[in-house]
Amino acid sequence: MIMLKRFVTVFLTVCGILALCSGCKSKAEPIQPVTQGFVCEANVKYGDKSLKCELLAPGGGIFVVRVKEPKLLNGLEFNWNADEFNISYKGLNYSVDPSALPEAAFIKALKNVFSNVGVESSFKVVEDGYVFEGGSESGDYKLTVSHDGIPISLSIPALDMKVQFVNFKLNK
Repeated sequence: MIMLKRFVTVFLTVCGILALCSGCKSKAEPIQPVTQGFVCEANVKYGDKSLKCELLAPGGGIFVVRVKEPKLLNGLEFNWNADEFNISYKGLNYSVDPSALPEAAFIKALKNVFSNVGVESSFKVVEDGYVFEGGSESGDYKLTVSHDGIPISLSIPALDMKVQFVNFKLNK
């Protein structure tokens, strides 16, 4: 009988300690947003303009945006390869010094966010995942990502820019 009382006492003590510790949760930490190693479609609202683009970020400083719509711009490609920036359209290629691009250029704004998010940003937990808020050379931004870190949407109010990311595929 004494053994049973000791067992119950130890059991209740352990349960009590575990109950106290369960209230001591640390602050939630998100996984890092996916910023490279992917391809997706991006529906961009940029001021009064709308673009449908293919976005490729295989890694290694490569960041490519291919415009699909409007039809007039179909085939326009912006290719950022580390320290080089090229624009091509229907066989014409033009190299530009990346530092010469205005911070308000939508391609530079996308690149700036994907370079800074998770490094210089805060986050809050929302039902669909996380919202990262931060600033870049292109202005303050909000990037919503899923619980898996997949980008869902982006907004940069200073540029009147909103982006919806769809058909997101990770590179294998």
